[in-house]
Amino acid sequence: MIKPTAQQVKEYADSIDYEIDAEHFLDHYDLIGWVYGKSRTPIVDWKACVRTWKRGDAKRQRVAEGEKVNQQPRYYEPTVFVQCVKGRYIGRYLPVHFGGVHEGRPHEQYVQAAKKMIEQLAMYGTENEWVIRENTSEHELTKERSDMIKAKIDAAPKIKRKSPLQIKQEIKKQVKAARKSPEC
Repeated sequence: MIKPTAQQVKEYADSIDYEIDAEHFLDHYDLIGWVYGKSRTPIVDWKACVRTWKRGDAKRQRVAEGEKVNQQPRYYEPTVFVQCVKGRYIGRYLPVHFGGVHEGRPHEQYVQAAKKMIEQLAMYGTENEWVIRENTSEHELTKERSDMIKAKIDAAPKIKRKSPLQIKQEIKKQVKAARKSPEC
């Protein structure tokens, strides 16, 4: 590549309707050795660099005006869930979403999708009762689920288990009682 002059840079910038400080442009590329990127690839076309500067300036101007440029789509944290409140799957919850990306769908669409989920879950057994939980977070539901499971465990009948030593002692007592009885 033949290095351009300040006049050539200025003329090309004028031809694409871009106002550039040609001296600054040349100083910048002289400083970095007329290469670009982390791989330090040699520049083949200086005009492409001018066009890139033009796009960069346009982007900086839009950002300065408050426009959001090149933002990734925001991933939607679900606020509508279907939760089991009775049955085998007590406390379990399923988030209602449409592919993970929040596309500004109305809240009613999420509620409708939750109703369809409940209909589908009903096919797997009637012993479970599912409800729609709105305007909540996954963190809150996880805490509620652990509370539900603890309550279910506490409500279960307590089984007093005996140690092997206690069982052995009971058998000895029964044997002694049997020997003392007049039937022997």
